[in-house]
Amino acid sequence: MPKLLIVSSDGPKYMEIFAREAPELECKHFKADDPTVADFVREMDFLYAWYFPPELVKDAPRLRWISSTGAGVDNVMAAREWLPKGVPVTRMVHVFDVAMAEYVLGHLLAV
Repeated sequence: MPKLLIVSSDGPKYMEIFAREAPELECKHFKADDPTVADFVREMDFLYAWYFPPELVKDAPRLRWISSTGAGVDNVMAAREWLPKGVPVTRMVHVFDVAMAEYVLGHLLAV
């Protein structure tokens, strides 16, 4: 069974979504104090995250894909020296269009 590690403050919500939409995945929500995380990381296939400790992926030989939950991948690239070669990194596209436009407009009006 493929394994997905979710590193997000919205982890419980994502866990529900993945359980419903991709029940074939074994999902785990990252918690820094969870002693089982290291074993899970060694066996994970996918990482769904925005901010995560870069050294988290240091021992992730099975990692096949990282999906950034943000619009950019800067935080993921902070871990590039530990990523297995060839791991694709994707990001969210057009998810934040309206929210960002409202944010910028609000800032312009406030200035």
